[in-house]
Amino acid sequence: MSKNMKRVYLTLAIALLIGMGLYTYLNHIPKAEAFGYESMVFCILGYLAYRPFSKQDEFRVIVFTFLTMALLRGTALLPQFSFNNMIMAWGWCVLGLIVVCLISFVARKTNLIKE
Repeated sequence: MSKNMKRVYLTLAIALLIGMGLYTYLNHIPKAEAFGYESMVFCILGYLAYRPFSKQDEFRVIVFTFLTMALLRGTALLPQFSFNNMIMAWGWCVLGLIVVCLISFVARKTNLIKE
């Protein structure tokens, strides 16, 4: 993976993290209500932070980050442990997976990833 690609991925990750923090802060969203879209954002952040430093192929990286974040956000990091919160967190993680697949597709089409 080239240095330019690593910079692009890490810049996207930092911008997304800052954007999520500003969105939560400026809209005064309580932590109990923010965990849904945070689940999606953490799936994307996990991929963007892990992909530049991984030697594994694209599919394994996507599956690993999705399963890790879905298990963490859907069980350990819930504000209140209930079945509805688990389903909501996992649903948002699936949306994050779709966004990660789109990022991967665009990166392959623009030749950022050489495979």
